[in-house]
Amino acid sequence: MTLKVTERDKKILLVLAVFLIVFGLIAGVLMPLMENTQKLGEEIAEAEVEKQEKEMKVTALPGMKNRMEKAETELAAMQEKYYPVMKSVEIDRMMTNTAVDCGIQVSDMDIKMPDFTAYTKILNYGDIVFGAEQENSEETPFDGMYTASLTMNMTGSRENLQSMLDVTVSQQPRQRVTDFSWQKNQKEGSSEYTLSMSVEIYMYQDVEMYVQERLLGEALENMEAETGTEGNSEAEEQ
Repeated sequence: MTLKVTERDKKILLVLAVFLIVFGLIAGVLMPLMENTQKLGEEIAEAEVEKQEKEMKVTALPGMKNRMEKAETELAAMQEKYYPVMKSVEIDRMMTNTAVDCGIQVSDMDIKMPDFTAYTKILNYGDIVFGAEQENSEETPFDGMYTASLTMNMTGSRENLQSMLDVTVSQQPRQRVTDFSWQKNQKEGSSEYTLSMSVEIYMYQDVEMYVQERLLGEALENMEAETGTEGNSEAEEQ
């Protein structure tokens, strides 16, 4: 049997061939090209946003530097009122020397050091770091200080023990007497007393380190906030 191809069939086959070629070009070349173009456009837009954010951060650097320098200067002046961070042996030596100067003897001393993983809240310490006065700031606690607690038992004359108590109280705000009690020695013929005193020692962290940690903390919080915003946007798009 002979298959006859008419002129009409030839035209149909030609049209079909042209259609297949055009469809192949669209599917194989034009559509991927359009997708790549769209993807490239999105990447360019994201790059522009990132560029703007970096430009804003670069613009903010001088202000941040000035803020940091100002905070360091003001904190350094403020921290002169307190002790630098000390070891327990240094605190022991300092308080023992004070007692000896007052003419009394330390019978025992118990020192509890901070764990240095969290600051003690001290009034007004962080005020200048954030560059803004807080409402009722005198009654608002701020971070920036470590506290060592100690208890001392001392023996000596009433006058010398009173002198030790007075000297310690005069060291405020770097030292604060939180509790004390007197007791006359029961030994017959003795005129000595025993003074038990609880004291808090306030020590400050290095100024530069403190400011850097606070600024780093702010930067990390901003990054987390931006990441969370981007994550929410992606979730909404999906």
